[in-house]
Amino acid sequence: MKRLLFLLLVFVITNKLFSSEFELMPLNINYYGAVSTGNNTIVYGDYGSYLLSSNNGVSWKQYSLNEYGKINKIVNYKDTLWGIIEEGFVIKSIDDGKSWSKIKLLVTENEKIYDIFVFDNNILIKTNFELKLINRQFNCLKTLSKLSDSSLIKDGYINQFTDSLFIFNTWTKNPKSYIILNQELSEIRTVNIEEKIPKINKNSIYFYFAAYKINDSIVIDINHCLYYTDINLSYLNYFYKDNYYLNPKNPDFKKNGLTWQI
Repeated sequence: MKRLLFLLLVFVITNKLFSSEFELMPLNINYYGAVSTGNNTIVYGDYGSYLLSSNNGVSWKQYSLNEYGKINKIVNYKDTLWGIIEEGFVIKSIDDGKSWSKIKLLVTENEKIYDIFVFDNNILIKTNFELKLINRQFNCLKTLSKLSDSSLIKDGYINQFTDSLFIFNTWTKNPKSYIILNQELSEIRTVNIEEKIPKINKNSIYFYFAAYKINDSIVIDINHCLYYTDINLSYLNYFYKDNYYLNPKNPDFKKNGLTWQI
């Protein structure tokens, strides 16, 4: 009799649980970036989750595109949102993030997607194994896993340099040089940064963080120091006239109690 009552109680509780409409959303989420589009602001991160605000951050609503995924990046390219879920998906929204298309790429079992760069006709994908150039129909046009100096794509990272050029930076094979690639992955050349860095800023590795176009000039951030340069990286000149300013390698930097803010 007790067993029967217990089974009836389990049935009632279970039945009630499955007949209710409920939503489970993770409480502890790491966020990796933000993007704006139209009137919306989107912050994206773990569990395929993103927060969307349409009132400048006064209130937010949470959504999920893939409960086991990790949204590594979303970019706004000509009012279309493009993004990647680490577990092998490209995502796309043409309505400011209200709805999404999710496309599964052909990746190997242990391959993860880390970065995306979008152009008019093609898309460049960085995975933990290689670079993939795909078209807007998501067909693979070219892959690249090893560079001219035998650097492996998996051992470094890639950032956009100009509209059509990228810089690949590796900290294992050749930490004192940059490899410049075009967006078609058809031109690859190596530039020795060590030779061009001012003596006071020489280091064991030169991390490339970003490049900016200021008054028709290219300004590059290397180890969080700013330099004027050109598309060939043929020179590096201090951006600030006073090369003591915001220069963490300057011997007076710590002595004067200055701090380096990224």
